[in-house]
Amino acid sequence: PVGPTATNTPVPPTATATNTPVPPTATPTPATLTMHVGDLDGAGISGSRGRWSAEVTVTVHDGSENPVANASVSGSWSNGVNGSGSCTTNGAGQCTITKSNVKNNVSSVTFTMTSVTLAGYNYTAGANHDPDGDSNGTVINVQQP
Repeated sequence: PVGPTATNTPVPPTATATNTPVPPTATPTPATLTMHVGDLDGAGISGSRGRWSAEVTVTVHDGSENPVANASVSGSWSNGVNGSGSCTTNGAGQCTITKSNVKNNVSSVTFTMTSVTLAGYNYTAGANHDPDGDSNGTVINVQQP
């Protein structure tokens, strides 16, 4: 018996898709600005009824030593008093934190910077300094008047 005969029928090759790598598009990351304390100035102010107040004026600078406005500054009080305080810098990069009702038997108090915050900036505490040398830009002692 004669049956069907197999024959070779040429089949053209099928096209295969290949992935062509596309280099990623670089998205520029905005530069993060830095800020630090450029000066701490303290003052003791006479009060009434055996009390006095300690004031610390904080100056915040950017990395180029320009004033930084609208920065939120925080710090803590110690050495005979406790508590914390905060303020927001003005156009000159300055603001003042006050500790009131310090007893007259406390001859000095200490203020320590804890944070400076502002959107778009990183606080670089290691860059804190003080041009007049009455602090290190992070800690200042305020004497009773």
